[in-house]
Amino acid sequence: MTISAQEPTRPTGADYAIRGIPVKGLLNRHQTNTQVYKLMGGFGYKPHGVNYPDCYYYDFPEDGVSLRFDKRHMLTHIILLRGNEYGFRQYTGELPHGLTWQANRRHVQAGLGKPTDSRVKPVRDSLRRARIYYGVAYESLNPAVFIYYSERGLGSRSARIDYIELSLPKKPLERQ
Repeated sequence: MTISAQEPTRPTGADYAIRGIPVKGLLNRHQTNTQVYKLMGGFGYKPHGVNYPDCYYYDFPEDGVSLRFDKRHMLTHIILLRGNEYGFRQYTGELPHGLTWQANRRHVQAGLGKPTDSRVKPVRDSLRRARIYYGVAYESLNPAVFIYYSERGLGSRSARIDYIELSLPKKPLERQ
């Protein structure tokens, strides 16, 4: 099932894989883990590294993928990009939970339901240019999905997906 402009549907499976490697076997694994190493090697060339105080990224711009590791060298997020002006090409593999790059906010919500959270995320690039992303979270899915829409569509229900972050699912919030 896919979530797109043509056919909004509710996803059914959690067996999402990148390059044939199940994501649930990658997240929260050490950088030297066999599966993580296999994933990085599958991209075929050395990634670009970006370091921050609490984490670091391995970017694979030709493949539209970025991997986020914490300071313990554990893979915490897999980021799939639609392609952007910073040199990333569009990720061409299958997207999780039936998502497609053609889906807009309205299609995503029709297929995945109401998000567990929403946020505005300011980002500065290496040239200190600011961008603002509007994002929604589906934290109880496996893998958890954070979908970000670019500032061009900030607040618009027709805004298209700019990038998708995958992480371990969080426990659903209990109602008080």
